[in-house]
Amino acid sequence: VEASPQAGPVDNEYGILLRMDGDTRFYALSISGDGYVRVALYDQGTWTVIGSDWVPSGAIRQGMASNTLVIECRADTYTFTVNGQQLVEFQDATLSRGDLGLYAGTFGEGGLIVTFDNLKLSTLEE
Repeated sequence: VEASPQAGPVDNEYGILLRMDGDTRFYALSISGDGYVRVALYDQGTWTVIGSDWVPSGAIRQGMASNTLVIECRADTYTFTVNGQQLVEFQDATLSRGDLGLYAGTFGEGGLIVTFDNLKLSTLEE
């Protein structure tokens, strides 16, 4: 999916919610407008960061620039790529299926608008 911030603070986060079980369990694969990446599991009200928390990455286009986010899921192995560069790979068997969501949020100041376009979903060949 192509994610493009349109307005609001650069101190933000946006990305993909994966293997959602309603709004109570999901993986959040996130980037920020100031160039950071994070992967976390939300499970029944508790956040667990997978790997390091908010790691800077030169692959992320900052500010109001568009970023292409790609997630590849093979059983319990996940690969998160931004703008053609692999940023995170992790294994976790907590969630094995669920819905897909897109999200955007801020850490204080409001007014964030992020558009998502060209979402593609496909099944991986085994």
